Amino acid sequence: MHVSWPMTRYRNAAAFGSLTVSEKERMNAAYAAYQSAFNQALREAGGDYDAPAPDYVKERANQLHEVLAGIPLLH
Repeated sequence: MHVSWPMTRYRNAAAFGSLTVSEKERMNAAYAAYQSAFNQALREAGGDYDAPAPDYVKERANQLHEVLAGIPLLH
């Protein structure tokens, strides 16, 4: 949930061509790392979306937020 809304803002900005290639590359890499960690945690939780997020997922989410914070248009 904490990633969903910021990612919506990012996707909207990307769709309108408002981001640089560098911004898109950084975001895509950060999101891929987060998504991979999330999927791993979901598998470990047996598909339970209500299970607490492990620290490694929180770390990837925080990294994703840092990248988002570095894109002025998304504030």
